[in-house]
Amino acid sequence: MTNRPVSSTHPTPDREAKTNKAPAFQFYPSDFIADLNVQLMTTTQVGAYILLLCHDWSSDGLPEDPEDLALLARMELDTFRADWKRRL
Repeated sequence: MTNRPVSSTHPTPDREAKTNKAPAFQFYPSDFIADLNVQLMTTTQVGAYILLLCHDWSSDGLPEDPEDLALLARMELDTFRADWKRRL
């Protein structure tokens, strides 16, 4: 087993003490899949939404720039813009 450096977003005791923030957020799967907005999303849109939720939690907010959001959602900018208007 190799020792890999811990990423800056990995919850370490030092990081938690500094931010005083839990390393996780509550997620209610039944509520999530029952939400009509989520039901109407494509698989790609759901994945982008989850990624953005995670980035929002770990970074205390999201950037406003659509290019940055698309990168965080791992989507092409044109696709992200179209999906953002429809669902996200």
